[in-house]
Amino acid sequence: MNEFEIVTRIERPAAVVFAAITDPALIPTWTPGLVEVRASAVPVAVGTRLTFAGRFLGRGYESLSECVAVEPDVRFATASRSGPFHLEVDQALRAEGEATILVSRYRGDSRAFFKLAEPIVLNLAKRLFESANANLKALIEADAL
Repeated sequence: MNEFEIVTRIERPAAVVFAAITDPALIPTWTPGLVEVRASAVPVAVGTRLTFAGRFLGRGYESLSECVAVEPDVRFATASRSGPFHLEVDQALRAEGEATILVSRYRGDSRAFFKLAEPIVLNLAKRLFESANANLKALIEADAL
């Protein structure tokens, strides 16, 4: 298993950040390569199934995940159940004045084609998630989400 963490300070309240990271319709807006997120229920709750569809390294993918933790304005976590990556994403939010510190922890393992190039895949995935968090920050702070 590979792990890394990304810490992002967003100049908005935790409720605003939480709403953006838990809305399946918004997730592709700020996540590069992600085309669509389908949810078995909205609002997302523990047990909700999320299907992420997108492109990574020139290949299309669909990955089924399940919401494993939801604490409004505090935590949102998912774990994949299928697809080219087995990925656990745990996003913790904490207020810091009027801002929110978003700590995103990623733990994953590549499968199939992606396993062959795992060191490269890990580096690219980390950069992709760094870009996603930077996009999220920019969009929220511009009141665009």
